[in-house]
Amino acid sequence: MKNDDVWEEYGYTCAHEYGHAVMHDKYGWFDYSRKFWNYISDHTYRRVTNVPTAFCEGWAEFFGYAVISWMRNKVDYPYRVESYYAYNGYPYWQGEPPYGNIDGTKVEGAVMQNLWDIWGYKDINDGDPGWDDEGINGLIYKIWKVISKYEPNDITYFWYGWEEEGYPNIEGNESL
Repeated sequence: MKNDDVWEEYGYTCAHEYGHAVMHDKYGWFDYSRKFWNYISDHTYRRVTNVPTAFCEGWAEFFGYAVISWMRNKVDYPYRVESYYAYNGYPYWQGEPPYGNIDGTKVEGAVMQNLWDIWGYKDINDGDPGWDDEGINGLIYKIWKVISKYEPNDITYFWYGWEEEGYPNIEGNESL
């Protein structure tokens, strides 16, 4: 197998895990809360876990997709990261079936989509021209400034830092 083949197959996973390493380097050990430790090994985009787990995994999901999309100039799974309703017509924040969750801060897919909305470039090929047209894109440096300065362990505190910095409002995201 050539190196390019390995990167093609495992690149997202490597970038996802590197996202954890970046966060670990910034925060030190991230407190998931031992009470919810089983979520770490059995988490999904829709699983309702706890707020720190959702933020940590949502960050890593976002980071993995952002790195790979930027490198390849295309979004491999556009409906996973860009579609508010994901695959089945229910937003990530509603959790798993029967989709009754009302707290998206506990769902990593919802956290991932919040961060993606800030970062997502209009020019990256997502297969749907005009899809990512909320007027905010490519603001990874602002995401990192909020993370560096406020060290949030949940998406609500992230939005608090975002607002404190006077950054632009993204319609719908803070109502997570």
